[in-house]
Amino acid sequence: MQRRRIYTLIAVIILFITAVYIGCFEFAVPAMAKFVRPARWRHLPLGQKRQVFYEYLGPAQGGYSAGNSENWIQPVRGNNYRLRIYFDSDTVGTRYQLYYQYSLLGLKREYLLATDSAR
Repeated sequence: MQRRRIYTLIAVIILFITAVYIGCFEFAVPAMAKFVRPARWRHLPLGQKRQVFYEYLGPAQGGYSAGNSENWIQPVRGNNYRLRIYFDSDTVGTRYQLYYQYSLLGLKREYLLATDSAR
């Protein structure tokens, strides 16, 4: 009987840890990241030329930059926000994706916070 209580207690502890992990990393972190994102990244002027984005956001830095997209990276409290803007052949911004890269004690996750298109 004592052994069964120990196994039940271990199962309850494992379920509690799993629930906290899922609640934190699947719901709380992405929800809070949306509120703390950089202010200039809340309203992006899609449909404008690449030069307008450079004036509004500053020069693109870090990460992958190709002919049809640019990345901006903003570190916030040890984690990174990454904004990727896609351009068409006329260098007009057509869509963007906003990612949040979270890391804590070796756990690393990347969340897609927002995406939008000008069309």
